[in-house]
This record gives sequence, C-alpha cells and structure tokens, in this order.
Amino acid sequence: MQRSKTIRYLAAFLVLGVFVLVFFALNVCIGSVKISLADIAASIMGVKTNQTMERILWDIRMPRAFAALILGGALALRLARAGYDIALAHGPGDISATVREIAATGAKCVPLPLDMADYAQACALPGRAVAALNGLSLCVNAAAIPMEGVLDERAYRVNLRSPYGITAYAAKAMEERDVQGAIVNVVPEDSMSMGLERVTRSAALEFSEFGIRVNNVRPQGNIEDIARCVLYFASIESDLATGQMLADGLCARAAHVPSPAFVKKPRPTEGRPRALI
Repeated sequence: MQRSKTIRYLAAFLVLGVFVLVFFALNVCIGSVKISLADIAASIMGVKTNQTMERILWDIRMPRAFAALILGGALALRLARAGYDIALAHGPGDISATVREIAATGAKCVPLPLDMADYAQACALPGRAVAALNGLSLCVNAAAIPMEGVLDERAYRVNLRSPYGITAYAAKAMEERDVQGAIVNVVPEDSMSMGLERVTRSAALEFSEFGIRVNNVRPQGNIEDIARCVLYFASIESDLATGQMLADGLCARAAHVPSPAFVKKPRPTEGRPRALI
C-alpha cells in the first residue's frame, strides 16, 4: 500500500515537472496554470476535490518561481469571493479561464495586459484600473520572478522598481479621489525584499494622513494564509495597521509606523469594493 502511494506521488511529480517546463516555455498565465495542474494532481494523486493544487505546492515548499505562477490568480479569485470587483494585471497568455472563474462569483473582472519589467507601464497601471472599475480601494502587488544573481536587472525591475511605481501611483489615485483604501505588497524572498519593505514603510508614513494604509505580506505559508493576510489588511479590522508585515498570519515587524492618532480611519466603501492585482 505504501509502495503504491509512493509510486503515485513520484508519477505526479514527473508529470508536474513536464508541465512546469511547458508552461514556463509558453509563458502561460497564472490562472490557467492553477486550474490545469489542480485537475492533473487530483486525478493522479487521488486528492480530495477541496485539496487544491495550490495548497500542495505551498505545503511542500515548491520553488518560488513556480508557486508565484498561481499566486496572483488565486488571490484575485479569493478577493472576488469576498465581494471585490477585480482589475487583473497579467502578462502574455490566455487568462480567459481565470476571468470566467472570477465572473462566476458575480464579480466584475477586467483583464489589464502588463509587462512588469516596463516601469512606465507599471506606473500607468493604477490609472487604468481606476478607469476600468470606476475607482480603486485595494491594490495588491503580487508579481515576482526568481533572481538569477545580483546583476539580474529584469528581476530588479519586476520585483522592486515596478512595485514601487504601482504603490506610489495607486496611493496617489486613492488620495486624489479621497478613497481611504489599502495597498498590500507581497514581498519576494530575495535580495529585493528589504527594498520593497522600505518602500512600503515610506509610503505608509506619507499617505497615512489620507487614511491610505500600506502593508507587507511575506509568503511563508500556503496561498490560503497569504489570502487571509491580504484580506485582513484590506478590511476595516486593520484600520490602524500601516507599515506592517504579516508572515504566516503573525506580525513580524512594526517599524517606522505612524502613531494611531495620526492615521485616519477608513470609511466604508460605497458599492462593491474595487481591487487591482
């Protein structure tokens, strides 16, 4: 029995390895990867239908380069289920399956093509989201790629420079419309992480007087844990939390944070809340 189970797991990993290579080569979108691999794993490994592939990937600590592929689409779906309309930034590839899955929750989903390595496109993204959704109350930076070394300029642009631009312009868009919203940066586990943490704390200080909260999530758990951290920072329950870090649901750092008296409490959003991810 144990041998049969071991064989099933080995077969699953072999199949997954092939699909990882294919999807990387084709630069397939986040949502499509999640759905396809979940179905494959369920059939090969005999997992229960509610034990999705995303949990398997994070619980066995698959490399971040692969796990990151499913993160953005999975977070967008959870935000949609929580009542958010979604502006979904994406790279090349067909994301129609992800859009349909989000739309099935009753949420509006607007795909926004984006090259995260292009700083100008990143800075323009919040404005495009505002135009598409007629407002913006939450911005989640979840894109990241693995670093090939300290001189990997593309990783610098994708993991740090573009998230900086998106954070700054999303905060300005909220400020200009008097929206007391939230920005959450999912911090990559590489040498860019400290830089993005500093961006988050600086933005938290600058925009706290407008009721705009900027926080970090460090992805050390499975996607459900990351989603709960993001939803917590987006909710009224964290109305005095800004410049903070959550990792595995625990507060890991609270440095250079404005005093509670300095932070305006957010007002309830009229209509459905609107998220950019």
